[in-house]
Amino acid sequence: MKKKWQFIKQKLDGSLNDLEPVLQSILYSRGITDRDEINRFLSCRIQDLHSPFLMKDMGKAVDRILTAIESGEKIIVYGDYDVDGITSTALLFLYFKKRLGYEVDYYLPNRLKEGYGLNKEALDKIINKNYDLMLTVDCGISGLEEVEYATRKGLEVIVTDHHQPAKKLPPAIAVLDPHRKDDKYPFKYLAGVGVAFKLCQALEKEIKGHEISDFLLRLIDIVSLGSIADIVPLLGENRIIVKRGLSELNDTSNKGLRVLMDKLSLDGKDLNAGHIGYIMAPPLNAAGRMEDPSLGIELLTTDSIDKAKEIANRLINLNKSRQAEEEEIFEDAVKMIEKTVDLNKDKGIVLASPDWHHGVIGIVASRLVEKYYRPVIMISLEDGIGKGSCRSIEGLNIYKALDFCSSYLLSYGGHEQAAGLAINKEDIEQFRDTFLDYVDSVLSPEDLIPVLKLDSILKPGQINLNFYKTLKQLEPYGVGNPKPRFFLSNMQFNKLRTVGRDGKHLKFTLDKGLKGIGFDFGDKLIEFKNKKVDLAFYLTLNTWNGAEEVELQLLDVNVKESINYYPIYFKSDGLEFADKRGCQNRIEYINSLRENNSKIAVYLNNTALLKTLEQKLSETGQVYTGGSDILEEFNRLKKGIFLFTGNRLPGNLSVKDLVFWSLPFSIKQMKGIINRVSREDKLRVHLIYGKKEHDLNVKILKTMLPDKEFLRKFYTVLQHYYQKEFRVNELIERHYRNYNKKLIEKSLSILKEIELIKFNGKRVSILPRPAEKLDLSRSMGYNETITATREFGSFSTLAFEDNLFKLINKLNED
Repeated sequence: MKKKWQFIKQKLDGSLNDLEPVLQSILYSRGITDRDEINRFLSCRIQDLHSPFLMKDMGKAVDRILTAIESGEKIIVYGDYDVDGITSTALLFLYFKKRLGYEVDYYLPNRLKEGYGLNKEALDKIINKNYDLMLTVDCGISGLEEVEYATRKGLEVIVTDHHQPAKKLPPAIAVLDPHRKDDKYPFKYLAGVGVAFKLCQALEKEIKGHEISDFLLRLIDIVSLGSIADIVPLLGENRIIVKRGLSELNDTSNKGLRVLMDKLSLDGKDLNAGHIGYIMAPPLNAAGRMEDPSLGIELLTTDSIDKAKEIANRLINLNKSRQAEEEEIFEDAVKMIEKTVDLNKDKGIVLASPDWHHGVIGIVASRLVEKYYRPVIMISLEDGIGKGSCRSIEGLNIYKALDFCSSYLLSYGGHEQAAGLAINKEDIEQFRDTFLDYVDSVLSPEDLIPVLKLDSILKPGQINLNFYKTLKQLEPYGVGNPKPRFFLSNMQFNKLRTVGRDGKHLKFTLDKGLKGIGFDFGDKLIEFKNKKVDLAFYLTLNTWNGAEEVELQLLDVNVKESINYYPIYFKSDGLEFADKRGCQNRIEYINSLRENNSKIAVYLNNTALLKTLEQKLSETGQVYTGGSDILEEFNRLKKGIFLFTGNRLPGNLSVKDLVFWSLPFSIKQMKGIINRVSREDKLRVHLIYGKKEHDLNVKILKTMLPDKEFLRKFYTVLQHYYQKEFRVNELIERHYRNYNKKLIEKSLSILKEIELIKFNGKRVSILPRPAEKLDLSRSMGYNETITATREFGSFSTLAFEDNLFKLINKLNED
């Protein structure tokens, strides 16, 4: 699926000139803008964690736990079956046991039999075993009825969660959730294990006198694992936790983690968030998805190497089974979509089947979102009840969508981008219709085009080992702080070949000896060969025999001249520029804008071109051009195309898209045109001119503005009329019939200014040539000519810059 590339420019702070500009640009794109924020981000100091007591109800939770410990009450931790829930449970289990010397038990619901969150059957088991206090982790915030039931039965509850609360909170002793509307905790995006860690910090402060200790830091590897696996933004406290946690993992004292890392060939590697999210987390997740989530806790809490090896092997085998089942369900879902979903109409996908393993459908839903770029809900049916996993795209809050459709649901919960639900089988059709109606009202067709956000524009010479090491200050990468995505423009592959099984991948070299690889780009070999392309990529470090080399890993390739690729978008200070310079089929491009129900104004630099374009565009719809009456009519329309030349706009245009088919002659002219356009919403400026338009402008300038050589030859011709008078039309008819009349008139005006000729009414006479050397700079007209030529030269350099922000910045100057 082709993507829209987008740059968003934010004004950089000149006072931060000690910071690498590319680094500053990347930080600004992540919303990190002032000196203190930047220092905290780069330093990642553990002491910058917020006080846990800033979280609502933390004091109540700590007091009740300490009372339970002092009274010898039975405590149980109620967790969840995913990695976040498993690590949250393991964290509290280990903290109580090894730090407080107090044994607690735990309960994890079975994903397949019980589903997510609290349920009365599980609570009855807990109540019947005479537990006094239950701590929920990574769940509980939506369990109003269940908490009320437990309380009625004499089981007191403390909720710790990070999911979105309903309008009413559960009636627990304490509810720890940074998403509570009445909670002013400074950081809202902790994972479930992050909230559990804050509780440990608070207990540590109350019992030991400090919020951070060596013991807590030895547990932070588990917190890091759960945070990465739950795909929380790696900013703020999460960044601090994960960075320190990765460091701890490299030398972990946790026997289960050490064995798992060894089995997965990670031992001895410099671990990053990718290793955790894509290699370590899946086997732990497989426990809850395929069998018993308690396996994960047993691995994280065991002191036996032998037991750890046994569990690790079992988890890895379960993950292999999960992968096979995932592939089968994915293929089944794709066939179902191709048969039953109208992708030209439906902006969302809702699928249901009794053949799907409930523990795997969440992963498959994520893959379907990546393939079709639409919100996806997959429902596994059993005994008339459907359990669903929901995944969304940017622009649609899936939790709000479920809330809108809640009358059809038995239960639901989750976040903006991921959620779960339960539903009766007979309600699925009506739910699907309501969900699709809601999605259609929220998402525009443009929202269904995936956006690749780029961080910075590079030149080949900037890419080296030192630059790569500078970027390492930004690690760890993840949601909210993705690996920097870079851009190289107008590149040509020097060497291009396919590698891997069935030639699936591309290996290539570029100028300056740069090398790279494009995974799954093998089928593009012929398309990219011998073409100028733009590259979007990560930087990676290839180490071989002790030598280190920076390489490019392709994210996407854009062929700007081809109509089959989207423009590259540059956003800054209220303007958005769509870069399609050099596009080979510009008529089709403008028609594609018209098809999107857009109002379009097209700038052209001569009337002959306007008439040609008017004729061609009229073949596919009405085109407007003319005076103020036509303009008024056009402004009342909801869609249409208006063509104009130069600055000849009879009034202000009201459009969404302004297209520069031709290249203006100066920054002043381009700015004037943009300012004459009223912005219906936000103005998008499309640049579709190319070298041909530049050369045409040079030609036009030469036909209108005389240079020194033309003036010299022109004056020589005029010598034929010495001591005679002539009319301008007579001169043109005899000597300059094929020249632009404006060029001749301008030349005569310049010669008059330097007193070589004079006008006698409509007739012209030649004056005696002065003895001193002629100085053309005395002519205002000639100086204007030189200025116009120079202005066009400097403007055209900007107009063809790879980095369009240089042009945008100039346009934004007062």
